[in-house]
Amino acid sequence: MGHQPDGGTPAAPGKLPVVPPREQLAEPTLRELLAQRDWPALRRHPVVRYVIVGGCTYAFELAVIVLATHEGMSAVWSVALSFWLGLMVSFVLQKLITFGDRRTHHRVVVPQLAAFSALVMFNFGFTLLVTKLFQHVMPVVVVRTLALLITTIWNFWLYKTRIFRVAVVD
Repeated sequence: MGHQPDGGTPAAPGKLPVVPPREQLAEPTLRELLAQRDWPALRRHPVVRYVIVGGCTYAFELAVIVLATHEGMSAVWSVALSFWLGLMVSFVLQKLITFGDRRTHHRVVVPQLAAFSALVMFNFGFTLLVTKLFQHVMPVVVVRTLALLITTIWNFWLYKTRIFRVAVVD
């Protein structure tokens, strides 16, 4: 079998043709999917899945904060507890659901866990600092939400480009 005039390789029966990388279509943007109201494609978009998983984790964290403070835990300790529990849940859900990274070999998971842990330590310090600075000015739930919104932005970028990135094979 030879190459086709367009540079692609013809497909064997029952197989899809190989398309050179320069000819692969770019993934539609979030804005395009919203404009087209393509709900199934929208649900598959990483940003949408990231927000949904994050929203569920956020609701879980808020429940932990409310229960912990109700049981007499201080604002800082209740946020600390919710932070760690939320991040354990978040790691698994973001890896599997948002970024579709099903690789479970220790050579993949251990470096991911190490990078995630480093990011967690930074986010944890940042979150506690924000809580300490604003706990007397805003309700603790608002403080945690503010810290979460800020860390969410850099977390998505790092998850997508570094931590859960799956190499594209040409």
